Amino acid sequence: MGRRRKARLDELKKRNIEFVVAPYEADPQLAFLVREGHCAAAVSEDSDLVPYGCPCALFKLDAKQARAEMLALDDLKAARDDKEVA
Repeated sequence: MGRRRKARLDELKKRNIEFVVAPYEADPQLAFLVREGHCAAAVSEDSDLVPYGCPCALFKLDAKQARAEMLALDDLKAARDDKEVA
């Protein structure tokens, strides 16, 4: 396990935040857990959660600053492109 990953997991444990570590590709599992209401959001380093229909995803997590960028699937669906297609 890499140092950064271990540091993230240690920080979650220290803060008593429950989490699941997937043994393989986690995106489908994470999206399912959020869709079914088992957790409020999934944390990812890329946008792979979107095609799996994850309702809420956090990106660019900075645990030290307690910051992240959030993508809500409903907001993405509601977005419209104002550019006219020629």
